[in-house]
Amino acid sequence: MSMLIVFQQMVLIFILMMMGYVLAKKNILSVDGTQQLSWIVVNICNPALVVYSAFDENATATNREVLFMILIAGISFLVLIIIGNFMGAILRVPKDERKFYNLLTVFGNTGFIGIPVVSAVVGTGALIYVAVYNMMFNLIVYTYGIVVLTKGEEDIHTGSIWKKIFSWGTISGVLAIVLFMSRVKVPTMVIDLFTYMGRPTTFLSMVVLGASMAKVKWSEIFQGKQNFIFSAIRLLVIPIATAFITKPLIANQEIRMVIVLLTAMPMANMPLMLATQYGMNTTKITRVIVLTTILSLFTITITAAFV
Repeated sequence: MSMLIVFQQMVLIFILMMMGYVLAKKNILSVDGTQQLSWIVVNICNPALVVYSAFDENATATNREVLFMILIAGISFLVLIIIGNFMGAILRVPKDERKFYNLLTVFGNTGFIGIPVVSAVVGTGALIYVAVYNMMFNLIVYTYGIVVLTKGEEDIHTGSIWKKIFSWGTISGVLAIVLFMSRVKVPTMVIDLFTYMGRPTTFLSMVVLGASMAKVKWSEIFQGKQNFIFSAIRLLVIPIATAFITKPLIANQEIRMVIVLLTAMPMANMPLMLATQYGMNTTKITRVIVLTTILSLFTITITAAFV
């Protein structure tokens, strides 16, 4: 994988994020506006782009390879869950904060950042693999994620987990896999519809991320060595180790590239959104998410050299 290509794509993504940051700082993009854009991306643009991956003529994956990706994604999350359970102790953070680092270890930003990065670096044909990975993401974040966050919190009511698991993100992932594996002939008009809905994903998702960064004081982001140690482990050690471990085990270069890239993503917003929903203090989570997002401009490029 060309480091130059990856770096160029990360620079483009960072510029788009800065657009959102400036728009928020100048109050052109309000908090309500950011939330509305986020809803559009999560529920319309991202799912549409994932479904479109099933129609992509550049996709060369076979049904067997899609099933293999389901297995690899499951193993990947299992390993991250095991590491996540030890991360708090490794960093020597207070026990009440260890659950946050647990979830931040497990869940990377494989949607907002993962989809555009894989699309740009590997190609849109590889998005079917991202769809599989993100389907697993949704299943695990609304089961394991909620269990970890609410453990010992008797006053928290999680509501219907099933309703959250079957979000548009999960449904689009399942639909993309079914359409791809069944090889159903879809009318051109339908393909065009999903194309138009999916195209704004990269721009809008980066604008939303940039706007969220505008809410955090930059002086606070770079405080505390624990977060830098965590970032080094999660953004460099784990992805590079994944690259070395998978090299002799996964013959399919496209699957291997997707797994390594998705493992190298900065931390996801989902732990933050879940913690906010349950009324928890999210200062620590927010700082880690923003820090890893900034550092990923360089760490993803470095990881690409080992793929």
